[in-house]
Amino acid sequence: MDFLYHLELSEKNEILQEMIQIRRKIHADPELSTQEYKTSKYIQSILQSMEVHEYILCDTGVVGLLEGGQQGKTIGIRADIDALSIQEKNDVSYISKNPEVMHACGHDGHVAMALGAAMILKKWQKNIKGNIKFFFQPAEEQYGGAERMIQAGVLQNPTVDAAIALHLWPDLSKGTIGCKEGPIMASNDRIKITIKGKSGHGAMPQTGIDALSVASTFYQAVQQFQAREINPLTPAVITFGMLSAGTSYNIIPNEAILQGTIRTTDEAVRDQIEQRLEQMLKSICEMVGATYEWEYARQYPVTNNHSSIVNLAKESAAMVFEKDKILTLDKPYMTAEDFSYFTQEIPGAMFFIGTKDENYAYPLHHEKFNFDEKVLLDGALFLALTAVLFLES
Repeated sequence: MDFLYHLELSEKNEILQEMIQIRRKIHADPELSTQEYKTSKYIQSILQSMEVHEYILCDTGVVGLLEGGQQGKTIGIRADIDALSIQEKNDVSYISKNPEVMHACGHDGHVAMALGAAMILKKWQKNIKGNIKFFFQPAEEQYGGAERMIQAGVLQNPTVDAAIALHLWPDLSKGTIGCKEGPIMASNDRIKITIKGKSGHGAMPQTGIDALSVASTFYQAVQQFQAREINPLTPAVITFGMLSAGTSYNIIPNEAILQGTIRTTDEAVRDQIEQRLEQMLKSICEMVGATYEWEYARQYPVTNNHSSIVNLAKESAAMVFEKDKILTLDKPYMTAEDFSYFTQEIPGAMFFIGTKDENYAYPLHHEKFNFDEKVLLDGALFLALTAVLFLES
């Protein structure tokens, strides 16, 4: 394998410089979820220049197919392409030129690493046993672009047997890669509750039904529920980040709106939370004569990494990273990812490539998030070698 799948140092440097150029162009012109038209066309142009068959799926998604020199299985490499609604505050030449839009979650780097992997695999094409399918997926930050691409047939023609993804991760030190079997990221649900009471004079509370008081009582009940009814060994987070109520300091509020997010790594706990929260809300409202409107949206499922893919990827990681830099993560993160839709359909796994050092320490979704672009080469090599190992297994 070392003989068949080898790159000279000059080739690696050339690919790294191309990836940096790609990343900076995408970073400077970011686009929000479902609006990634220029990003999509740019990715298409690069695949065309490499003579990789490509086509559009779901308006802005791009699919590339690299066929090996021999028939075999097919593996997918996924990169998300959308940006976030954040005003960038980095002092760099390639700063976002689009107001209030920024690649603050590393998706520009994900695209660059996937295209870098395509450049590497193109050099090895005649020795590859099977196919590599590249999913440049829109709308990860919102709307679940992965699910829509699956529904549109991205896993067909040819049938995809497994999928991998790599995420830039500032929680881990630069030069490391994080691997984990089973749940690596949580599900995420969104809840919006509208409590309906009755207005009254602030000096005569007996004439009204205080919606704010109901919201406060419910909020405290949720804390008790989370602390005493959910198994403490099962990760679960219930966070209400928004509460609005009232029109004046001396009027009993007739309406209160609570909005929040629920995260867990266990589907049974997910069901438990949804059911119990509404039961508690209903009881509290009935107690004082209030009513409520309930909106509970299940968003991305748990991202479950398949053991077979993780174990195989550790072999490829050993060809790229130092032995003590290949980290086995013992806990999932409570963030969520729509790559989870792929791992529901086929064996797959997501991995984290570390970016944190003394110069780059800001978290994801921060207005100053950035990273040392040298990590792009390690990421591209890891993706390419994992693909080859899978196809030869």
